[in-house]
Parts: sequence; C-alpha cells; structure tokens
Amino acid sequence: MTKSKILIFGDVMLDKYVIGDAHRISPEAPVPVVNITNTYHTLGGASNVAHNLVNVGVENDLIGGIAPDENGRLLQFLLNEKNIGDKLKEVLDVTITKTRVISRNQQMIRIDMEGKPLNNGLYNTIEEELFDHYGFIIISDYGKGTCTERIIQRILHKAETAQIKVLIDPKGSNWEKYRGAYLVKPNIAELEEAIGRKVSNEDNEVIEVCQALLNQYDLQNIVATRGEKGMVLVNKNMVHFFRAKKVEVYDVSGAGDTAIAILGYGLSEGYSLENSIIMANLASSYVVTRPQTYAITKEELKNLTSKILKD
Repeated sequence: MTKSKILIFGDVMLDKYVIGDAHRISPEAPVPVVNITNTYHTLGGASNVAHNLVNVGVENDLIGGIAPDENGRLLQFLLNEKNIGDKLKEVLDVTITKTRVISRNQQMIRIDMEGKPLNNGLYNTIEEELFDHYGFIIISDYGKGTCTERIIQRILHKAETAQIKVLIDPKGSNWEKYRGAYLVKPNIAELEEAIGRKVSNEDNEVIEVCQALLNQYDLQNIVATRGEKGMVLVNKNMVHFFRAKKVEVYDVSGAGDTAIAILGYGLSEGYSLENSIIMANLASSYVVTRPQTYAITKEELKNLTSKILKD
C-alpha cells in the first residue's frame, strides 16, 4: 500500500490580518490612522504548507513549536478546523505571529512576534517520532530557530533509514544542515544567502550556483524558484527549465509554501518529479493572484493542470 500521508516540520506561524480604512493622518506622528473594520487569522509558515496539502486532499501531520498563549491556542484551533494533525509542542516563549495591517488592498505595516525556542526545542519530539507511516517529509525552514542543524540532520538520518524522501524549503547561509536531502527548493534570495554573494536571475548563473550547492552538500535535487521566470530543476543528470505563466501579481505571501506543498502532493500521488514541478509552478503562480496568504484548493489545482499533465 502506498504511503501518502506527509509529515511537515518547521516554523509554525499565525498570520493575522487587520483590515480598515485610512482617511487621515495622525496628529501625533506622520502616519495614517486606520479605522479597523475586520480582523481574521490564517495559518502561516509551516502550517500554511499543511493547509495547502490538506486543501488538495493530502492527509498530514504538523510538528512545530508554539507557546502556551492565546495565539498558540488559536493556531491549534485552526489546525483542528482544517483536520490537520496537530503535533505542536509548547517549546517557544511566544507563538510566532505576523500581523499585517491593510487598507484599500495595500499592506501598510507588518508587525511580527518572534518566538524563541526553549531548552532543546523540538529535538526530543523528533527523536521519539516514528516515520514509518509517512510517504514524504517536508521541512519548512523560516529561520526562526526551529530548524537547527542538529534537528534537521536527525530528521534526515531517520528518514534515510525509513527510506523516506525529504523536501526542504530553506533559509539562511547554513546549508550544512540540509546535507543529503532529496530536494531543496530555494528562491533567488535564498540562493544568495547560501552562496554568500549576489546572484543574477539569469539561466546560466542560476544553474552554476545550483550545481555548486548540489555538489557541496550532496543533494539529490535543487528546484530553484525564480519569480516570473518560473523554476529550474538541477540534479547530477539534468537541467530542466519550467517557465512561468504570466499573471498579474496581487500578493506573494505564502507562494513558497504552496510550491513546496504541491511538490510534495505530486510526488505522493505518484507523479514524476518533473510533473510535480509543473504543478507546483502553476499553483504558486496562481496563489500570487489572490489576496493575502492563500491555500489552493483541489479543484483549482485540477483546473490549472488537467490539460498539461500526461501521466
């Protein structure tokens, strides 16, 4: 029997949206005054990866850190509402929260609450977790302290033993922690962090950087996302470009989460890596046309891909 359930590990966040009207400038400082008309919350970070997966019909469990606070409880409520497996642990001093203030469809300011890991963070949780019933593992690293080298290497070692492929959305300059992964999906800014210099979004330079990282960290595949230029797959056997569909960009929030989620979805459904990238490319191009953090639905994904995929 094929194991289609996916385990997600990473920086879990709550996205809060404050919507209002701004018609005047504050007399206290040269800033707009926003009269709030609505507030709502969505799943962000690693939990947005989980949201995208469950929306396209993939059962998944989510391991991440929260704090014993109101935002942590709200995050757990949203996971339960979406039928996402809640394996969150209270290992942070505050729950990571991004609050965006929006007026007339324009983001005016973002206010972040950055949680710091306490004690060993989630290492003991990973040590005790059984991987046997998962088909794939997705690591969503936002650089918030959850995805330490010690933890990620432990996941990769246990996954190798269980013969499970690990897909990683990376952050930061330390790619040593990703050594040996099946697939790493950086954007151009993340390639620059990894290589330690500016990277122009040109075919030859992106390929050169990906090949260098592939060899240096013994990775099987790198899928670089390039905005309006689409994606490129680089491995030891091939380079394959996936050009992007031209769209009118509304909001790029969460597009990377959608891309890694749909990559995992495609592979878990038995599609080739190339066709999984085609789906991820189309899905991420679609969600940037929608306001705020948006999780694609199964029907939307089907409409995007049904005329393109062959297997």
